[in-house]
Amino acid sequence: MSGSCRFDAFCFKSEIRKKFQRTDSYGDVCSSLTDPAAMPLQFLGTTMIDLRVAHLLLSMATPAAAEGYDCLIGPWRVVELGTADAGIIEEIGIDRGDRIEDGQVIARMDSAIEQSTAALARQRANSTTSVELAQAQFEFESSNLDRARTLNERGVLPDQEISQAEAAFEISRLRVSEAREDKNAAELELKRAETILERLVLRSPLDGVVMDVQTSVGEYVAQTDTVATIAMIDPLRVEAFLPLDVLGRIQEGDEVAILPQEPVGGRFMATLDVIDEVIDARSGTIGVRLRLENPTQLTLAGLNCRMELSLSD
Repeated sequence: MSGSCRFDAFCFKSEIRKKFQRTDSYGDVCSSLTDPAAMPLQFLGTTMIDLRVAHLLLSMATPAAAEGYDCLIGPWRVVELGTADAGIIEEIGIDRGDRIEDGQVIARMDSAIEQSTAALARQRANSTTSVELAQAQFEFESSNLDRARTLNERGVLPDQEISQAEAAFEISRLRVSEAREDKNAAELELKRAETILERLVLRSPLDGVVMDVQTSVGEYVAQTDTVATIAMIDPLRVEAFLPLDVLGRIQEGDEVAILPQEPVGGRFMATLDVIDEVIDARSGTIGVRLRLENPTQLTLAGLNCRMELSLSD
């Protein structure tokens, strides 16, 4: 066998084929490329050295298999929805397992008093009577002042009457400003009342699924109570703890294969989202978080999984 061929695994296999065309020895020799211990006795000797060299070349040419690590698939976010104000539950519009959208009404609190307050504030805010009355008085006093000044110039009306007319005009002007300020205050009071009313309506802060409903219609809930628990399942969160030797060999943005446990199974690609900067000294591991897009709910949250990392040197 030529020296140049001795160190080329593929050339070496071609040489073996030429040398051992007869019988089944060729198959035995080829199998020995991956297991030199299985080499037939009749081919021991210098050929065995060549086979070992070929075996080394083949092992170097074979890509390293991806390393697998345990992981856990969970919701991206879990929210325990509560109420801003204590009160009685008047209506619940969801049930366990329901798909919900961001802004969808989850529940309503009893709000009879708040509705009455808002209605009264709305009436005051929409009323323009005070402003119109003050404006009419202002226009009257303005005309009266003009007449008084004309008469005073003709010497018919004394200066004292002019002073009184000017004072009445100024008071009417200030009353117009006061009426407009009162109307603005009424509008702000209406917004406050509507905000209080809206706080008694519980809405979902995300697109997701209802995990549980912890209250019933007619039940009293405090500000610390949970009304419902909802979870975002698109995307999903994948958590894992990896040995420290992966540091420097992975980076945020890497694509990682995720294999959920059976019987769900499947193979999905997730993006490495976070690599913790604080190591868990007790276990000698580092935590990572991956983002698994799940728009069609192909897999489920709460599953154990395996993640395959193709580590770079």
